[in-house]
Order: sequence, then C-alpha cells, then structure tokens
Amino acid sequence: MTNSVLHRISGGYCTDCIDCNLPGSLLTRTVAVRPGTPRIEGVPVSESDRAFLRDRLAALSGAYAQLQFALPLGRVHGDASVGNVLLDRSGRPTLIDLDAFAIGPREWDLVLTAAFYERFGWHTREEYESFCETYGVDVMEWSGYSTIADVREFLMVTWIAQKADDDAETGAEVQRRIETLRSGGSRRDWRPY
Repeated sequence: MTNSVLHRISGGYCTDCIDCNLPGSLLTRTVAVRPGTPRIEGVPVSESDRAFLRDRLAALSGAYAQLQFALPLGRVHGDASVGNVLLDRSGRPTLIDLDAFAIGPREWDLVLTAAFYERFGWHTREEYESFCETYGVDVMEWSGYSTIADVREFLMVTWIAQKADDDAETGAEVQRRIETLRSGGSRRDWRPY
C-alpha cells in the first residue's frame, strides 16, 4: 500500500528544480541537531553516549555531503512508512504526517522501506520486491544506500532517545539502539515506535 502512494507522490519529478536552492542538507534539516539542541544534548543518556552520538552525527554529515543522488529531485514525504498511511472511507491509502514533506532526493523516502526490510526485518522479501516493482527502483543497488540507511538509523535513535525517561522499556530500547550503533550489530531486535 505504501509503495503505490509513495510512487504517486514522487512521480512528478522536479525537473525545474536545478536552481531551487534547497535549504541546507536534508540530514541537517531533518535531524535538527546542532550542538546545544535537545535531540542530543538534552536527552537522558550518559556523557559517553552523548559524545558517541555527536561523533556519529559529524561522520554521517560528512558522508551525506559527499552523496551523488541517482534519481531526479522530486516530492519527498520525509517519513514514508506503513505507519504513516491511513485508508480513507473509500479504502484509498492516504499519507499522513506531512511535516517533513519537501522537494528533495527521492532516495530519502525509498531507503526507509529498504532498511526496514534489509536491516530490521520489518518487511518480508515479497513486500520489498513488490515495493521495488511498483516504484521501479531498488534503492539498495544505489551506492549511497548504506549512508542514507545509517542516517535513518541515527534519526531513529536520536528520536527515541528524547523519550528515554518515559518508562524503563523505552530507556532499555534507547540503550540497545546506541549499543547496536557502536558495535555494528544486528538491528533485528529494535522495536518499531
């Protein structure tokens, strides 16, 4: 369902956007993390974890700045996942949560579904293959896939870190995710939020 909706919104390529002067990198704008902001500095984690997150952000920002996007710019939802699709009264899928909607690199949305399949196991092979067939691209074949997938994971960690004090279960999830980023271990035990 998400694949057809995502294909419809991004299908209108932004061929006249070469000079559209996009504001900053999508990473910086989406993360909204700069020294002193709550997404890293204000979260209840150890100083060691905070330093790790700062270093990870710096490394990812550098890697992101070097990306060569393969697809033309287009409409980007920003958080295109099955959790942001609702069915209207007629049963048609409708995207919600449009606060990050922008013109930008379409790979940004495609990588999320790919990572949910490849790294987290939240989609089956059949679901992912159907997604690729409908969209017409397998973003995992693009050289920048790992960088954007790493960025998306980082965003997932810093977002949930803001909620670490909500309850013991969420705090444990934050620690699990930070340790996984440090070790490079499997993300298959990350819980969806």
